[in-house]
Amino acid sequence: MRLLSKENLEECIFSVIGYSGMAKYYASEAIKSAKNGDFKEAEEFLKKSDDEFSKAQDAEGALAKIGDKKSKECGELVLIHSQDHFMGTMTYRELAKEMVDMCRKYSDMEKSLIERIEKLEKGQ
Repeated sequence: MRLLSKENLEECIFSVIGYSGMAKYYASEAIKSAKNGDFKEAEEFLKKSDDEFSKAQDAEGALAKIGDKKSKECGELVLIHSQDHFMGTMTYRELAKEMVDMCRKYSDMEKSLIERIEKLEKGQ
């Protein structure tokens, strides 16, 4: 197995942070779109979030193969920071998916209720 240089290690760490940040951003945009009733756009943002998180997973996987000595050379605090971003984003994305689904269900229920009220008002 090829050992990573300090520069490559730092690149992996900052890739985890950057890709995780973008994945979280897109998940936030998905929630906003769903709240506005644009579920097609919400799904597109969730897909972008998945794509960015996949890149973060690749970088995080490379970090998982690195020994303690290399991580100490780079600075454990930065490594921990990247892992914190990664894990936080993982949780946030799952919640975002649930929120988009809840917004969709709420929207469907609201439409159904409006249809029923309109039928009642017409005397049907």
